[in-house]
Amino acid sequence: MNKQFDMVVDIPGIYYYWCTPHKGTGMIGLIVVGKDISNKNEISNAKPLVKARKSLLV
Repeated sequence: MNKQFDMVVDIPGIYYYWCTPHKGTGMIGLIVVGKDISNKNEISNAKPLVKARKSLLV
């Protein structure tokens, strides 16, 4: 908590992530690398908490 996290993503696609303190409130994040969204269906099938699931279905 209160720490910076850096990550380099070289492979195009959509990446789903969350931080532990906010996962329970449904706060998630998506990173789109390049313009490749070919794995959108795979990400939509992820198993987040119910509150966050609505965000993935958009």
